[in-house]
Amino acid sequence: MIYDKISNWKKYLTGNGLFKVEKFISGDIENLADGTYEIDGDLMFAYVSSYETKQVGDAIVESHRKYVDVQVLIEGEERLDCFDESDVEIETPYDEKKDVALYRAQKPAAVSIRLKPGQFALFTPDDIHSPQIACDVPRNVRKIVVKIDCELLE
Repeated sequence: MIYDKISNWKKYLTGNGLFKVEKFISGDIENLADGTYEIDGDLMFAYVSSYETKQVGDAIVESHRKYVDVQVLIEGEERLDCFDESDVEIETPYDEKKDVALYRAQKPAAVSIRLKPGQFALFTPDDIHSPQIACDVPRNVRKIVVKIDCELLE
C-alpha cells in the first residue's frame, strides 16, 4: 500500500502511460459525474462513485490480481484498512471476471489510514484492503478508483 499526496504521485509510478492517471486525478475531478471513465482502454480506467461510508464490520474486505487500485477522494473522508494475509479468511474465492476475492477479517487491520481529498491510496495485488469505512460516523463521500492493469507496472 502507498498513501501520499496526489502531488507526490511521480515518486511512486512513472512511465508506460501512467502520466495519464496523474493527469486524470489532478484534473477537474470535483465536476466528474458518477460513472466509468476510460483512460487507456482495458489497461486503465476509473470509477467515480458517491456513497455513504459504512461501519467497520459492514465494509467489504477485498484483493485484486489483475488491477492495481488507486483510490482518491473527491469529497468527504474515509478510512481504509489493510490486512495481513494471516488475519483474514477467504469468504469468496478469486473471481477472474470481476478481479476480486472477498475475505472475512479475523483480526483488526494491520494498518488503517484516513483518506482525504488531495491524497491517494494505492493498493497492489498483495494488499488485502477494506475501503468505504466511516472515520467516525457514516457520511456521504465521492471517490475515484482508478484501475491500472499490472502489466503496465512490469
